[in-house]
Amino acid sequence: MRKTFEMRRIPVWPVMRVVFIIFLIIGIIVGLMYGFMISSFGLLLSALGESSIDEGFPLIGNLGFVMVPIIALFYAVFGTIAAIIWVVIYNITASVVGGIELELEEREIPFSGVPTAPPPAAGMPANKIR
Repeated sequence: MRKTFEMRRIPVWPVMRVVFIIFLIIGIIVGLMYGFMISSFGLLLSALGESSIDEGFPLIGNLGFVMVPIIALFYAVFGTIAAIIWVVIYNITASVVGGIELELEEREIPFSGVPTAPPPAAGMPANKIR
C-alpha cells in the first residue's frame, strides 16, 4: 500500500544536534589530515636543514596537532550555522509553495509469533542448564 506524505516543516533543534556531531567528526578527520601534513612539513624542513625557515617557525612540527581541535570546532560551528540557515530557508519556502512530497510504501514483516531457542551446546543435553 503506497501513501504520499508532504514534508511541510523540518524541526531546527534535531537537525542542529545531528549536523553538529557529523561536522565535528568530519572536522576531526580533516584536522588530523592537516596535522599530519603540517607535522610532516616540519619534519621535512628539519631533515633538510633549512634553518632560515625553521628559525621563523620553531614549532611548526607541533602546530599541526594543536590545530586539530580548532579545525574540528570550526567545522562544527560553521557547518551547524549553515545547516540552520538551510532549514529556515526550507521551512519558509515550504510554507509558501508546499513541501517535498514523499511516496512511501507500507510493507508487512512476517512474524511467526514463536520465539526460537538457541541450539544446545555440543555434548550437553538439551534439558540441562549450567
